[in-house]
Amino acid sequence: MAIQSTTVYTKERLLRFNDYIVLTKRALHWIPLLVASLVVFASAFLGGFSDFLSLCALIAVVCDVAVLFAYLILPRITVGKAKSLNSICRFTFEENQLILTTQNDQMEDTSTFRYSFFTAADKNGDVLYLFISRYQGFIVDLSGLSPEEQSNLRTLLSQKFPQKQLKWKD
Repeated sequence: MAIQSTTVYTKERLLRFNDYIVLTKRALHWIPLLVASLVVFASAFLGGFSDFLSLCALIAVVCDVAVLFAYLILPRITVGKAKSLNSICRFTFEENQLILTTQNDQMEDTSTFRYSFFTAADKNGDVLYLFISRYQGFIVDLSGLSPEEQSNLRTLLSQKFPQKQLKWKD
């Protein structure tokens, strides 16, 4: 029995996906930078802001602002130009494949994927992220599925994904 879900890729949904990636997948990029910046600021403060420590603090501020801009601000500026914005995606989960039908103002396309194509599946609230790479994936809205359908989908995906690639939190 196939399980179907429809997702509209709204601006808010795309930004939530970006935020999820920043907080989970890219945390190894920005957390060490933040810690290093705090150490530099503490050293500069305790060391009396010598020329060298002031330069280090300035570099840390520039790096922190650049990371903040790249990960959080720039996506909010560019999401309005995303090709997937306002696309309607219909996901049909079958026993051995996922069928995705995408429709927007410019096109309609149907693609078929084997589950082995995906690198990970993360459920976060009423959303399932199906990753095709470390930072790219599909957004599946689970809010329209009954509890039984969600349970069946979880069972299906747990059979198709290795345990460490499937994160499903109820």
